Amino acid sequence: MEKKPDFDEKIEEELILRDYLAIERTRLANETALLAYLRTGLFLLSVGLTFFQLKEFKAISLIGWVCLPLSFISVSFGVYRFIR
Repeated sequence: MEKKPDFDEKIEEELILRDYLAIERTRLANETALLAYLRTGLFLLSVGLTFFQLKEFKAISLIGWVCLPLSFISVSFGVYRFIR
């Protein structure tokens, strides 16, 4: 019985240089997006922790409580999108 060619093998045979470069550009764009999500998460974390230091203003402390979960959500979403 003859072995059927694997789908990935067929794709590898048909790719040309332009296709390889397009795949690499996509990977680099995904890495850039991940770094942007990480940067946003770190910024929100630092803002939230900074607002906690201002104990005289209760309203600003509430903004700090909002920024902390948003930072973790941002990082988690970025990692999820990068893996997917």
